[in-house]
Amino acid sequence: MAIHEQIIGVSILLLAGYVGGKIARLFKLPAVAGYIITGIVLGPLATNIIPMSLNESLGGIKVLGLALIALIIGGELHFGKLKRLGKSITVITLAQVGGAFRSSISNHKVYSWHVPSYILTIGSYGFGYSSRISSGCN
Repeated sequence: MAIHEQIIGVSILLLAGYVGGKIARLFKLPAVAGYIITGIVLGPLATNIIPMSLNESLGGIKVLGLALIALIIGGELHFGKLKRLGKSITVITLAQVGGAFRSSISNHKVYSWHVPSYILTIGSYGFGYSSRISSGCN
């Protein structure tokens, strides 16, 4: 059931993203995780509800959506908590960068870069969240 009308596609994405964010909150994940997973599930590489042709025609709306997601993430930052956790945040960030670098190199050697990007996105998010859990930053 591919949707080809822009207004219907945007409506479905907004509604499904909202529901995905609420579901993510039930699992004590950030709402952004629900938005990302919803986009992957509805996109052309998973269920193809939003086909590639519609995905490409929504370029401006995608940029606006990414800007809003960045704004939401920035609004959830608590500077007092960041100051207290400064050293552990630095260690976690360096571990994530190193893990992503090692993952990229190994994917290049094993798969010659033929891994769908959504798999790498889910994997890198899981790596980052597992670091967050292990450090006690909930």
